[in-house]
Amino acid sequence: ASAAELERDLIKERVALGRARQAAGGLWPSPRPPLAYRIGADGRLEVLPDEVPVARRIWSMYVDGMPLTEMSLRLGEDGVVSRRGIPFSPTTLRGIILNPIYRGQETIMGTMRERPELRLMAGRTWGAIQKRRQRPAIKTRSDDRRSKAIDNVFDAYTAAHEEEGEGIVFCDVKKMNWHSAEAAH
Repeated sequence: ASAAELERDLIKERVALGRARQAAGGLWPSPRPPLAYRIGADGRLEVLPDEVPVARRIWSMYVDGMPLTEMSLRLGEDGVVSRRGIPFSPTTLRGIILNPIYRGQETIMGTMRERPELRLMAGRTWGAIQKRRQRPAIKTRSDDRRSKAIDNVFDAYTAAHEEEGEGIVFCDVKKMNWHSAEAAH
């Protein structure tokens, strides 16, 4: 197994070095460019005009306060899907919202370059995104249900093991305080 591990590590290192060389030359090191971009004949990113309205819609939905899961559902309902033909996941949407390439800052393998010709997002949009990210999350009914469900599991477990004299440690999700079952009674 150690020979296989060594070979795997060598392959990973070669891939990383190859990508670093591409980045140093200003080339995009991945076969999949971000939404609203394509890889040009010279290996550099170019704007893909047909996808720009989709990216702008995603940013607008986020700035308007829509949760990522709802954005994913709404886009899917409207037939807006990724290049691979699948709905945008909340994780993918988060990446689109936070990727500095849309501000004209290309970051590849730790190397950042200003690329004003790739800027699609206005400074005020980026500011609004940052402002929303700093707001505390809105508590929803599903959060309450999840918290109650967790409380019920702990209560049932505690009740089932109380007679046996077992001390369990649990977390009160609402207060985020760790304490033992004995201390709770």
